[in-house]
Amino acid sequence: MKRFLVINPNTTEDVTQLLKSSMLQFSSTRIEIETVTASFGANYIADEASYVIASYSVLDSWSKSLESDRIDFDHILIGCFGDPGLHALRECSRIPVTGLAHASFLKASQYGSFGVVTGGQKWGPMIERLAGALDFGNSLKVVSTLNETGLFFMENPRAGEELLIQACNKAIDEYGLDCVIIGGAGLTGFAQRIQSRVKAPLIDCVQAALEVMCEPAQSMNTQDCISPRLTLTKVTQSLQMLHTRSNKPAQESLN
Repeated sequence: MKRFLVINPNTTEDVTQLLKSSMLQFSSTRIEIETVTASFGANYIADEASYVIASYSVLDSWSKSLESDRIDFDHILIGCFGDPGLHALRECSRIPVTGLAHASFLKASQYGSFGVVTGGQKWGPMIERLAGALDFGNSLKVVSTLNETGLFFMENPRAGEELLIQACNKAIDEYGLDCVIIGGAGLTGFAQRIQSRVKAPLIDCVQAALEVMCEPAQSMNTQDCISPRLTLTKVTQSLQMLHTRSNKPAQESLN
């Protein structure tokens, strides 16, 4: 049975529970999920500032998890479509790490060209930048952002469905997309409910993440690379220990 750690960089516990329940629902086999909700930051990440803070909170959450007796996870998931802290956590962890966006890009690229429909107007350039950094810039044709954030969709599912259907079909018509990603932790479940009314295949970002994590691990972590010797000032003790641990040779850090 696979064991996953899900780090929710949002501070909203309802989002954490939605991530967990959705993964359990999507899974065809028994899995164990441990969750961590960010102890600081935005209730729902929707702009550059909250994204930067979320990256810090992801590392903080992982550093605190290391204090637990059980860290034998098969995979770590960053439960935000935008993957804050993805590269840093891959550098710090020997456990494979993915995010909702990266996993969705991997699955969507199998169809061909794709677009993203998500909540929060400021996400557009942020997702485009991430796709470029992860080498999916040519496949991603459009990011359609709605005014409403994921919390709105969680609280207003019927109204949310209509907004997503319109946005998905418009993007498909205008860009000739092979598939569309419904991006956002708070938007999980919508792809299945509206698929019959959309003109191209839809990808649920949480389902995509689960599928990627259940595949044979192909770690993209960079901890085996040599890091410069740095001194961190005025960070928490747990983060200082995490940084020290990540810069030790592989065998030494596992002892």
